Amino acid sequence: MRKILATLFAAALAIGIPATAASAEETASTCSYECTWQGETGWAYGSDFAGANWAMFYTLQAKPSEKPYESTPIYAGQHYLVGHAYFGPSSIPGMITIYVVLDGPNGDGAYIVGGESVKVGHWTKDPSGITNPPPGKLKYKGTAIGNRYAEVTVRYVDGKTNYYAIHLDMLILSPSS
Repeated sequence: MRKILATLFAAALAIGIPATAASAEETASTCSYECTWQGETGWAYGSDFAGANWAMFYTLQAKPSEKPYESTPIYAGQHYLVGHAYFGPSSIPGMITIYVVLDGPNGDGAYIVGGESVKVGHWTKDPSGITNPPPGKLKYKGTAIGNRYAEVTVRYVDGKTNYYAIHLDMLILSPSS
């Protein structure tokens, strides 16, 4: 039943049916008047890349181990906390798994969309001097499962500082113009 509802919902998104929600507060998940689903980018929270952009990278603090996993928030459209990226161990040597989950306060008004919709870059040297890395060129890619969850297995270098840029192609619920 859940898969059927998810399929119907995805079909409604694809044809652009406006949604309405009764709420006094406008967020990515609720609107006080007519709303539509609009394309947006999402980034895992961290330090800024150089240049006039809002691209960010996260500095992993510790070697990924058992739960609770280290995490960082994910923002859509710079303002909406929609979820978290969790860093966990991988069974593959030299790799870790990043779990992207739309579990934030605005996560019910956001969806990960498209093939290879989660893109991850990895560096062992501080990438803050890089100007706006093109998300499509980030090496590791994953596709959302059910538009709310994704896993991407990426490189991890033990004994080095590991930096990760996590970009998402998303739809968010926004007030109609």
